[in-house]
Amino acid sequence: MTQPLLVILALLPLVIIFVLLVVFRQPAKTTMPIAYVTTALIVLFYWGVPGADVAAHTINGIVIAISILFIVFGAILLFYTLRESGAIKAIQEGFAAISPDRRIQAIIIAWLFGFMIEGASGFGTPAAIAAPLLLAIGFPAMAAVMVALIIQSTPVSFGAVGTPIIVGVNTGLEGQTRVLDMLGETPYHVSAHRADDNIIIELEPGSDPAARPGIGAATLRSLLARIQTASTIEDLSQAVAELFRDAIAFDRVLVYRFDEDG
Repeated sequence: MTQPLLVILALLPLVIIFVLLVVFRQPAKTTMPIAYVTTALIVLFYWGVPGADVAAHTINGIVIAISILFIVFGAILLFYTLRESGAIKAIQEGFAAISPDRRIQAIIIAWLFGFMIEGASGFGTPAAIAAPLLLAIGFPAMAAVMVALIIQSTPVSFGAVGTPIIVGVNTGLEGQTRVLDMLGETPYHVSAHRADDNIIIELEPGSDPAARPGIGAATLRSLLARIQTASTIEDLSQAVAELFRDAIAFDRVLVYRFDEDG
């Protein structure tokens, strides 16, 4: 099969969704089953994916859809609760007292409040909560949705109590051998100095690997791992000595400390 036809098959479900939703104005409850059946037929009869895999991914998609529906349900529930309880009027009067400028209101609700919600929960919750609040104080529906979605992309690095950072730093490159091999070719120049009671280690990527020897990224990662697990000054000294021995190719590296004067 030619390459253009493969591209058409890959895009067909998306094209069906666009045509039915946008062009023919069909509801999602009609469009999505048609797109799902089309996708399933393509992967089963052309790509040769086993039926068990298709069923497993279908169940996974249902679970993800249910979790998204819970977030949307919460946003709708919040909006109607504010409207029926009369809280919308109180919110409008409160923000009018702070500033009638919608730019200030968007910063307070979407950015400040949205950032706090992202840090506490994440997973799209700020957009689902900020948009109804903006709509409640008089923002046009399109503007409320756009502002909420724009801020959603800003604080994601610390969303869900820092989950992206924790997972990314700890396991982001784990098992990516090609990436690690490429990083290992870049030498790092290391310098250490003392400031008060702290030892500061500076790492700088070498601009010219052939100019002078440096420490590879793989060695550096190993050193940092040993430093984190070192429980005594002897363990730390041993790790640093082995690092410099490998970097400068000397047979013997000594780590010593001067006695304090007096």
